[in-house]
Amino acid sequence: EGSQPKGVLAHGEYKFLSTDHVRVLPGTADERATVKWIFQEYLQGKSQSDIWRELNLRGVPTKSGRPWGRNLIRVILRNEAYIGNLVYNRASKKLGSKQARNPKDLWIRSEGCVEPIIDRDVFFRVQERLAKRHVAISEEEMLVRLRKTLMKKGYLSGNIINATPSLPSM
Repeated sequence: EGSQPKGVLAHGEYKFLSTDHVRVLPGTADERATVKWIFQEYLQGKSQSDIWRELNLRGVPTKSGRPWGRNLIRVILRNEAYIGNLVYNRASKKLGSKQARNPKDLWIRSEGCVEPIIDRDVFFRVQERLAKRHVAISEEEMLVRLRKTLMKKGYLSGNIINATPSLPSM
């Protein structure tokens, strides 16, 4: 009441009362520095795998305490909260059914409501690089490319597929 905080929510905790409000904070200085470092390294040409491996080698902790992984780096690089935007309604769940992702035109974007950590220009250059890495091909074309890679390498593995530029990641 009166904008006085009740406490800080820990990882995985949710507010209890519908009348309570949650204020998003930018994180500790170390966390902000790690996020900035991730964006800079990705812009300098390092892969997501290289970034998470280096973070694990340096012993940089994640918020949950688990080791860094490729998916976590991808989530950070795509998260608009780092430029001050919060995005809602990405998914919805009807009573008794599974959660479904909503199309982007139904997302609700609240811009400039959080203190930005990353410069907008840096964020959008990262988004361009991520979009260039995405290879959208038909299933038939993917099978043709997989067969060519199989003939060249003699066998297929996740590492070979991920390392082949003409193929989407596993």
